[in-house]
Amino acid sequence: MGHGCADIAAASEAITSKLYESGRFVYDTENGASNYTTAADYFECEEFVDRIKGGECYGEKLNCTDCATIVSTLANALGAELYQCSADVYVQCQSDPGHMYRLLEIAFQRRIQLP
Repeated sequence: MGHGCADIAAASEAITSKLYESGRFVYDTENGASNYTTAADYFECEEFVDRIKGGECYGEKLNCTDCATIVSTLANALGAELYQCSADVYVQCQSDPGHMYRLLEIAFQRRIQLP
């Protein structure tokens, strides 16, 4: 029997939590470079899925752009209308890897659509 979510906000929160808790990724506190999002804002979805399934692909490191892109892409596939934006939290994310997770969690709890 499945463990589905009642609405899009709950699904978005679940995606965020599962990404954070998956054990397949860590936040890049060394250089903050995107690994699964290119400079042209292209999401390397196939490589991300391969990593989730146990492959090495581009490795375990994610930055804020990767996290926002992954969560919004998966949530939007379920009907959400989430967008990525620059929140100027790079320094905060670098010093506290859980910072982006908490920002996303607050946004989903308040059902804020990121501009």
